[in-house]
Amino acid sequence: MTSFVGCTVITRGYLPYARVLAESFRKHNRSADFVALLVDGDGRELDGEPFRVLTPAEIGISLDELAIRGLMYSATELVCSLRPALLGHLLREGVSAAILMDADGCVYGDLRAIADRARAVGTLFTPHLLAPHDAPGIDDESLELVQIGYGVLNGGFIVAAERSTGFLEWLDARLARHCLNAPERGLYLDQRWLDLALGMFPAEVLQEPGCNVMCLNLQRRDVLWNENRPTMPEAPLLYFHFLLGFDPERPEQICNEVFARRWLPYLDERPGARRLAQEYAGRLLAHGAPQARRPPQHYDTLPGGQAVDRHVRAAYRRGVLEAERDSLPLPPNPFRDGDPDALLRWLSEPSGDPVRDAGLSRYRQAIRDLRPDLRSAFPEVPGEHTQRFLAWVDSERDGEWMARYAIPALLDAGAPFAARPQAASDPAFAR
Repeated sequence: MTSFVGCTVITRGYLPYARVLAESFRKHNRSADFVALLVDGDGRELDGEPFRVLTPAEIGISLDELAIRGLMYSATELVCSLRPALLGHLLREGVSAAILMDADGCVYGDLRAIADRARAVGTLFTPHLLAPHDAPGIDDESLELVQIGYGVLNGGFIVAAERSTGFLEWLDARLARHCLNAPERGLYLDQRWLDLALGMFPAEVLQEPGCNVMCLNLQRRDVLWNENRPTMPEAPLLYFHFLLGFDPERPEQICNEVFARRWLPYLDERPGARRLAQEYAGRLLAHGAPQARRPPQHYDTLPGGQAVDRHVRAAYRRGVLEAERDSLPLPPNPFRDGDPDALLRWLSEPSGDPVRDAGLSRYRQAIRDLRPDLRSAFPEVPGEHTQRFLAWVDSERDGEWMARYAIPALLDAGAPFAARPQAASDPAFAR
């Protein structure tokens, strides 16, 4: 039977992570190949890498479709949306099992038994939590409740085999337009879809204590070391997932997200995990990981340099969904047609009834659509609450939130667009 393969999906900024992952995978799985899907380049200059490079076009994603996803999705959303397409392509190439891993992880053991299990039962998933945490308190602030919002299963380690075909086709169709980082709307990338898939397709939750180990499930255990080989107390360590914004320059913080630090153990209390994080950080830096933060992603700016913020993406996505529903032309896309001005004009055009909703542009509506508090305060937009919402925009346009998270030139319908640096990521919507 054809050997299994390891794989990941990356942007160019994650090349150092993919190198570390591929080298560690091949060290412990010498007969297996490793593949990286590069979403923002053709990879022709990437010679001598420890992985085979594929492009979206090579797995069946057209340039037009990639441009649509690149403009409607953030880099993380785009990467996650392409996972099922990559797994399906590798299975069609003839491998008997494909193991998808997030690039921000490292392999420490032989994964053949896991590939064999997928061949027998279908798709394998791994959970975020392996044991109960503290019960919710009076403020309902517990890791269990938080994790329900982001999904029971982790999308960063999925094993697919022959019986996974139906699941991958189903997931690919949904992630093409609905791979959003929007837990307040019941979606978090691909993970809430994975929860739903468990009841519909041949699959199994892999409760393997050494596979896809994360800081989220180190509450009651630590990494152990047998001389220079890391392991877990219950089983050999196979794959450690350094998720949640791991910074190789600050490995003492195994997770770089404020929300998670409230429930995670300090690494001073987990010397084995601290050593693992320090060694992993050294590998990343040796492979050219950014010294401070990752460079801007390819789809973060339009041709010509104008910033793409989350409101541009949301307005464009809404336009795509409406056009596909009604069989109308798609909105302008400069990554497809090379004309950023056409998109900017479209964003400034009216949304809704020209009289009742006068002054409501597509960009302004996206600001309202993305904030739960604004949707609650102004539920009928377009509609009877439009003018109240526009009055709020005018009252806040010089405020701190608008200055940090919106593009001022697009707040005025029909106003010329002025390029500006990329807006910050709104912490109210970031995980």
